[in-house]
Amino acid sequence: MNIAKDQLFCLLGPNGAGKTTTISCLTGINPVTGGDALIYGDSIRSSVGISNIRKMIGVEQHLHLFASIKGLPPASIKSTAEKLLADVKLTGAAKVRAGSYSGGMKRRLSVAVALIGDPKLVFLDEPTTGMDPITRRHVWDIIQESKKGRAIILTTHSMEEADILSDRIGIMAKGRLRCIGTSIRLKSRFGTGFVATVSFIENKNDNNIGVGASHEPLKKFFKEHLKVEPTEENKAFMTFVIPHDKENLLTVFFEELQNRESEFGISDIQLGLATLEEVFLNIARQAELESATAEGNMVTLELASGISLEIPVGARFVGIPDTENAENPSGVMVEVYWQQDGSGSMCISGHSSEMRVPQNVPVTRPPSPNALGHKSLRQGVKQNGRGHFKTITEAINSVRAGNTRRVIIKIGPGVYKEKVTIDRSKPFITLYGHPNAMPVLTFDGTAAQYGTVDSATLIVLSDYFMAVNIILKNSAPMPDGKRKGAQALSMRISGNKAAFYNCKFYGYQDTICDDTGNHFFKDCYIEGTFDFIFGSGRSLYLGTQLNVVGDGIRVITAHAGKSAAEKSGYSFVHCKVTGTGTGIYLGRSWMSHPKVVYAYTDMSSVVNPSGWQENREAGRDKTVFYGEYKCTGTGSHKEKRVKYTQDIDDIEAKYFISLGYIQGSSWLLPPPSF
Repeated sequence: MNIAKDQLFCLLGPNGAGKTTTISCLTGINPVTGGDALIYGDSIRSSVGISNIRKMIGVEQHLHLFASIKGLPPASIKSTAEKLLADVKLTGAAKVRAGSYSGGMKRRLSVAVALIGDPKLVFLDEPTTGMDPITRRHVWDIIQESKKGRAIILTTHSMEEADILSDRIGIMAKGRLRCIGTSIRLKSRFGTGFVATVSFIENKNDNNIGVGASHEPLKKFFKEHLKVEPTEENKAFMTFVIPHDKENLLTVFFEELQNRESEFGISDIQLGLATLEEVFLNIARQAELESATAEGNMVTLELASGISLEIPVGARFVGIPDTENAENPSGVMVEVYWQQDGSGSMCISGHSSEMRVPQNVPVTRPPSPNALGHKSLRQGVKQNGRGHFKTITEAINSVRAGNTRRVIIKIGPGVYKEKVTIDRSKPFITLYGHPNAMPVLTFDGTAAQYGTVDSATLIVLSDYFMAVNIILKNSAPMPDGKRKGAQALSMRISGNKAAFYNCKFYGYQDTICDDTGNHFFKDCYIEGTFDFIFGSGRSLYLGTQLNVVGDGIRVITAHAGKSAAEKSGYSFVHCKVTGTGTGIYLGRSWMSHPKVVYAYTDMSSVVNPSGWQENREAGRDKTVFYGEYKCTGTGSHKEKRVKYTQDIDDIEAKYFISLGYIQGSSWLLPPPSF
């Protein structure tokens, strides 16, 4: 980015955004660890001077000192100092020691010091903090006049100051510059839209009419033409927020509205853009939301109705679960209000009353409280008959079709030889084992008997499934290359929004069919030989060990992406690749458009130096997406990787390594506790 001469660039951001660090780097206080900035061609990595106010000398002496440091001719120093003191209204206190100044007076002195010597670049860090309104306006005039012939970089927490003084504005949040542009441009791009306020002629005879009842025709007019409803209304006025995509309709709309002012009883119509403060809050909220999504940060929203919802930090419009019906298929929502706490973090300050979900409003939809386990059913499975059931199948069969409550099935220790299927009609089921005595679910089904995907020991077709501390095995023998149909799955997951915590999966070829939907694996162990994670799922594997057994060519993943438009893929983050031999491939192109990424993963020497296979299909090297990011270990060296390996950068990596990759903030739950 460039900052032009004769312009003031304003840098905004919440506490902790990185503004002070940025300015400190630009002015030489902090060393620069990456990148550079050029001031009239000179790098900031060379010396840049900055000074502090010395409390034991007078104000006039300050100006004389800095004028000398900056090389002003001695004959001009006195007149220059007197003019600057007059500009910042400190002439009467010129002989007073700076240490006795108020905070506002010290700020004015800093502005005067900054302008000595006619510098071509001036940094002003919150220059009007602590000033009274009259002095602040006066300093604004000084700053405006000082733009001529120089560039000014200003930081401030005053939206009014930024709006009045700046030619361009940049907003930082969470250490990144999120947007840059003129005030009007930012309001248009990041504000909620146009704000229309309609005031009404006072009617002294409508005391018995309900609020807004006499203005229903106007509400209907806005609804029919712009599909918006009032965000605020009373007998005196109504306020509407009109999305930017309706801009091409506004000229004709307001012409007709003005022609019908008498009919609607309108006394005044005002139309404006969102405020800069709203833009600032929207940017900060979005940054917090991204951060919360990446880190999995959630907060509890307590509704007036008594319902508690877990929502990601920064979520603005939140849908209330279980409010959809035939008459209102989109359900009900609330708008959540956020503010910064003392540490700069976003916290909930309140929420609106419940309202229907308007069209074109992006709504965060948390899982139903019933799915969270707040109102869960808990059942026990023990082989000795001391639980509710002796087998896992019996426990699954007891869950009614269309279930809407979290059902936690606690499984006692032991080996359960069963082939279990959880039907699509039975969501919200959790299989839970004790971490120190993990139950084993095993079967020996093969593709020859059942077909490949139906050979799995556990088949999950339902949504919101969870498994915690469970061992899943397929005990069929390892394929020898001679027997047909020797593939044998330990699990097939075809439901959406499934999570697996501290689970172990054992098999050989095709251990897990990670079929369709969003899935999350954390602290798991997966063992196999060939294509032992395959399918079309969109899954995040976190802290999981991938262990390859046997000799010869081995392949971990066979993602079944068939087009670039598919939103699917496997992401392995902070995982480990272990095993035997040196012929392990991270993935192969079973289908034309596989998408697999390994990030921060420790790869042992078992990984083949080339890393990936395109399956010897012509053109596959141009359609695959195989990415590696900051992996470690002897198997991570890229010197001999196939040329189509993607060495993804920080921005690309963020997409794959956060919970946002699987939209986890809207559904992912921690494991239950007993």
